Amino acid sequence: MTDDDAARTKSEQAPEPGNSAAGGAQAGTGGPGTSGEPRPSGSGKEEQDGIVREGFTRNSFRVGPNVDEELYYSVTSTGATVIGDHSSAANAQIYIGTDDKPGPQAGLITGLDDLQRVYAPAPSDRDLDELLGQRHVVCLTGAPGTGRFTTARVLLARRHGEDSIREIFLPARVDPESLCADKTVPVEGAGHILRLPGGDGARLARLLEERFRQRKASLVLIRDLNAHRATEAGAEVRHERPDPADVFERHLCHLLRRVDGAECRDACGADGCRSRYVRDCLGMSNLRKALADQYRPADIVAIAATVARHLPTDEQAMQRSLATTPPQLRSRAISILLPGEAADRLRHQRIGQYERAFRIAYAVFLHQPLRYVLNATGLLLGLIDEEARRPDLGRPALEHPVDELLGDVLRQDWNDGRSGDPGASRRVHLRNSAMRGAILSVAWHEFDNSRSALLRWLGRLAQDGDATARRASAEIAGLLAHHEFEQVYEELIDGWAQSPRPSVREAAALATAVADRGGEVGTQVREKVREWVHNGTNRQRDTAVLVYAGGMHQPHLGWELADLRRIAKDRMQRHNQVIAEAIYQLYQPAAAGAIVAELSRWRTVVPAGRHAVRAWLALAERPASDGISPEMLARLNSGDVDPRHVAALWRSALLSRERPPKGRPESSRAWDLFGEWMHRADAAPALRASMLELLRRLAVTPALYQRLCFYLPRIFANAGRLPDWLDTV
Repeated sequence: MTDDDAARTKSEQAPEPGNSAAGGAQAGTGGPGTSGEPRPSGSGKEEQDGIVREGFTRNSFRVGPNVDEELYYSVTSTGATVIGDHSSAANAQIYIGTDDKPGPQAGLITGLDDLQRVYAPAPSDRDLDELLGQRHVVCLTGAPGTGRFTTARVLLARRHGEDSIREIFLPARVDPESLCADKTVPVEGAGHILRLPGGDGARLARLLEERFRQRKASLVLIRDLNAHRATEAGAEVRHERPDPADVFERHLCHLLRRVDGAECRDACGADGCRSRYVRDCLGMSNLRKALADQYRPADIVAIAATVARHLPTDEQAMQRSLATTPPQLRSRAISILLPGEAADRLRHQRIGQYERAFRIAYAVFLHQPLRYVLNATGLLLGLIDEEARRPDLGRPALEHPVDELLGDVLRQDWNDGRSGDPGASRRVHLRNSAMRGAILSVAWHEFDNSRSALLRWLGRLAQDGDATARRASAEIAGLLAHHEFEQVYEELIDGWAQSPRPSVREAAALATAVADRGGEVGTQVREKVREWVHNGTNRQRDTAVLVYAGGMHQPHLGWELADLRRIAKDRMQRHNQVIAEAIYQLYQPAAAGAIVAELSRWRTVVPAGRHAVRAWLALAERPASDGISPEMLARLNSGDVDPRHVAALWRSALLSRERPPKGRPESSRAWDLFGEWMHRADAAPALRASMLELLRRLAVTPALYQRLCFYLPRIFANAGRLPDWLDTV
């Protein structure tokens, strides 16, 4: 008996001949999904019948393309100018197995060559380097955002080489002490970095010292500075920020360098060079002040990027450029929400609150019709009154024009966004969309007793508002979680994740994805998602799979597959296409073999088998990098995936009895996609051998052999006959 014969199960018996497409297959553009409105779920009905998310298309749950710019000042996660947690690590290994709790993993850190060229030394570097020469495990303490991770990467790269630096990731509920007995971590001869959420870094350094010495490896532990505990000499080094002018100079020189590294941009005229231009910039008093006012190196890098983009040549031009940098945006936001002392004395307290509430709502609903701002302002004022334990004072009607409520600064933005059509609905406009995040950050940090009212306000917008209000509130909740993770999740997002309403759970997932985009709470976000999966309810797991479908990844592929495997067991997911979308978002060519092998294991397990079929169909229609061939067919042809697993998944899909509550049977869609594969192989002779081998493996199943005899002539009906290369089957 062959492996393919053994793989057959009773569940794979062929369905009755139906209305599957008989002509040339047309790959759908929507991916795995259904259509229509989510059903309201109350008193467990959702868990019994399964949730149906309709109107679902590819990338439905991804964060909007403008969120990074609007909330996080266009922070990116790639390139040599990356500072702090905004960097990325590429996983060196892939865990695939049945254990939901894999051990520690060491991901390879990339991009260190460019980073070393722009690195500005910190005053504490010498102490850290000396300690690394004496010990194999040291602890680097300091405040978040000061460049600790960058320093650790650069100093370890100098000691171990640029291609030997790894970041250690620990699964949820696994202590760092587990590294003492782990077989794969540390990697021999490599430098390692481990971020500690808390605890005694010096004690852990002593505990791990012998283990890393045996492997000739190094480890830098990064922990936040504890004001109640002194830095321990001989085991810990307190990190200090690099000089702001040095950071600016190195990054600006790098940004001005041409791709070949030989010439500068035309920033300083025919007689100058980029070094002279940088010196001229540093001679401008407004730039020096802006640099001195910065605390985080990342903000200085943002200033350098802005200067490189605008190339100001005098102080007036420099001031215009600085107006778009994070520090200046924050100053502008403060002027919007904190009017001067003289103005406050002339105004009634309620008018000031009214204006601030209106301006906060204006920022929340950027690009949306003004009616959202008006309605949300009244709701926020009512919650402010409730927080102050006073009667709802309401709002005067027909008294305050929008221009007056916006104030001098925002009024200009509002008027600039005026449409040429006098009858068009007015929409919220900000000349610099990054002001959205700046205003909300000031509202969160600069007022006493405001946080509870803001969180309750966002909660009401998500619970009672429409899709636009929910999305806006979720984006702002994610920003606030980036500032105060525990409070925002405890008081707001955790409640959304357990809501009986699918749309509110979607808001929780979006907020979680937005929080992750800021780069400072990524570890906490991933632990929260895994907590929902393994310790939560069905509804929390539904929220978790939405986060994955939005494109968020765990630092190790196996952890995410283990989470999706657990979610697939829930009855409420039986009609849900989101697990398939999560697999689609997870996919990367290097992991093709591991993902296909995992799906092949799912197919024999109820109820995960139905999700294996849906995920396979999503991957089967995914285009390859050439934009023509199906990605999985290209991987099959190159030997990156096991042909036995591919055949098993096609067998389950082509003989599937599953049918969505609305829409075509999955087997019908499978035959369409299979036809696409056949047509592509017919057009590309290099793919035919792999396709013939796949057909042979499928034909050993009697029911599928009958179907192939029926469908193959119809797949090539337009040609009038089967291609000659199929004669050998």
